Amino acid sequence: MAPISALNDDTLLSIFDASVRNATLLPISNSAPLNLSRTCRHWRELLLTHARFWVRLRFYKDRELVLAPLWLQRSQNAIIDVEINGEFQNNTMLDAILTKVLNNQSRLRKLVLSNADLIDFQPVAAMDLANLVDLRLEPLWRGGVLPYTFLQSQSGQQSIAPKLRKLDLNPFVITKDLRREIWGLLEQCPNLEELSLRATLVDAALSGDVPEDVGPSHVLVFKNLQSMVLNAIEPEGYDYTRQLLKHLEAPSLLSLYMDTYMNDPLAEVIQQFLIRSHYGAPVRKAVFCRIACNKMSQEKIFQALPGVTELYFDGIIA
Repeated sequence: MAPISALNDDTLLSIFDASVRNATLLPISNSAPLNLSRTCRHWRELLLTHARFWVRLRFYKDRELVLAPLWLQRSQNAIIDVEINGEFQNNTMLDAILTKVLNNQSRLRKLVLSNADLIDFQPVAAMDLANLVDLRLEPLWRGGVLPYTFLQSQSGQQSIAPKLRKLDLNPFVITKDLRREIWGLLEQCPNLEELSLRATLVDAALSGDVPEDVGPSHVLVFKNLQSMVLNAIEPEGYDYTRQLLKHLEAPSLLSLYMDTYMNDPLAEVIQQFLIRSHYGAPVRKAVFCRIACNKMSQEKIFQALPGVTELYFDGIIA
């Protein structure tokens, strides 16, 4: 008898746990649980009776999508992490898998949709993301539509994702409708610790215009927000950033990164945001790119950062 056959179940489970932890980035088609379950009947039975080995679903290719129902079944009712991160050709299967994932929405702890430009979200009557902690969307959505409304409450409850701590939307196209959707989403995420909004394009209809202020009538206070990244690289995007900062307050903010066309009016709004926010812990690190404001405006921002230890003004635009 091989020595490993003499190991008791508790020892085997500890070995399985270590194997899963050390292979967290592998797709499910080559994951530790799947490979271990093919070793022998006893190992397979042991793995199948413990849902925790099947809670990380990572998809990089079309052929891996067929394993999604199996993983969802084996994870039983446990909390799951789902990452759809790749270039897929089978639109129908991709949409079907996402539907299955959303049917298990109350079990989601982490949802990452990266390069998923072919996903076609269908409206969900009643969203329940009570356990969602980490959400990252990097969409080039079909038809250029960003249906963040699917994350908003349909039944009037205050928040469908009360535990959400990390929100990363990257990239997206700035439109008037999208601004309303993002405000609606932010209002339901009061406990955020990390926020990243990266806009790579501005709707041509907004070019040269000063859009209406579509923010809420009150300031949104994120008491736990420690890190914020705002990216709106086209000159027209500064107005989107200005409106966002006018309605935010983050007393615990420690790190701020802004890559946007920063003119003098936007610099003034940044200063007001920093002064309004920093009655709590002050920002320690701040990075500002694509600067198009004068030295006086830069000095005002510096004065609003009394506790900063790292400050970068990069990409000065003459």
